[in-house]
Amino acid sequence: MIRKLTILESTGVDPYENLATEEELLACLEEEEIILYLWQNENTVVIGRHQNAYRECNVEYLEQKGHIARRLSGGGAVYHDEGNLNFTFVVRKKDYSVKRQLEVILAAVCSLGIQAAMTGRNDLELYRGGTSYKFSGNAFYEPKREGNPAFYHHGTLLYNVDTDSLSKALHVSKAKLSSKGVASVKSRIRNLKQEVPSLTLRQLKDAMIVSAQKEYGCMAEGFDQSRINQERWQARTKELGSKPWIFGKDPAYTLIEEIKTDRGEFQIHIRVDKGLIKEVRVHSDCLDEELPGMMEEALAGLWYGSKEYRACIRKFTEGKDEKL
Repeated sequence: MIRKLTILESTGVDPYENLATEEELLACLEEEEIILYLWQNENTVVIGRHQNAYRECNVEYLEQKGHIARRLSGGGAVYHDEGNLNFTFVVRKKDYSVKRQLEVILAAVCSLGIQAAMTGRNDLELYRGGTSYKFSGNAFYEPKREGNPAFYHHGTLLYNVDTDSLSKALHVSKAKLSSKGVASVKSRIRNLKQEVPSLTLRQLKDAMIVSAQKEYGCMAEGFDQSRINQERWQARTKELGSKPWIFGKDPAYTLIEEIKTDRGEFQIHIRVDKGLIKEVRVHSDCLDEELPGMMEEALAGLWYGSKEYRACIRKFTEGKDEKL
């Protein structure tokens, strides 16, 4: 039975710090406690545990304009910016109820005068003019350990997301890619602020807190930051932002990139495993007969899609030798 409701509101927008905090909350959760963590990220696409980053988002765009992050939970890719409010319920197995947790969100949104309902398995939609729009997607994580572990249920609330940036970030490459990774499902979306133009982020957060208090019959308490193991949190933050974590979890895949330049046409066949290029074959009508072989040798072993990869591609296909 839940007897303690604890609220943590993140003050930072670094996706790797925020995801590391989620994991720390799993470790420090007390008996009969539920933690509601409210957080935001700057421009980021967060992909599911078993997804292929290149299949889900515009990696090159995000390396210039934002971040890519991989979470522990499954499910599809989601775009975050500071117009998006993320929530996480951290609770022990015996008190874990997706229905109750979703009810907290639904009741909060309805209290703001928005017509909304649960749909499908775990999505929440609002209704406008006879059309339904998704405003919240959810995912779940159950640690694989003995005893009575903490679970978490997290998701997004589209408060006032920049939909232009969302479209650019989730626009995938034209490369022909074959992968066994879990693909995202596209949905119609709508911001809550479009329904209630005067709505502030503070009002949305307060509605969530009040709704949680009603659902669990507890007055909310603030989270004591000393409960976080800072050394472990910093190490995990660094790991979550690393290429081995973000791209090294990609399922193995093959792809074909086709490039046309003044030097000729190039068809590049690549096999990638754990984010690294394992095999390359280059076919080209360029006049330099040795160039395709040199290109194959230079690309092997690079992180696919990295700055080094793109610089290497430009060097051979366009004659642009860049300093990184």
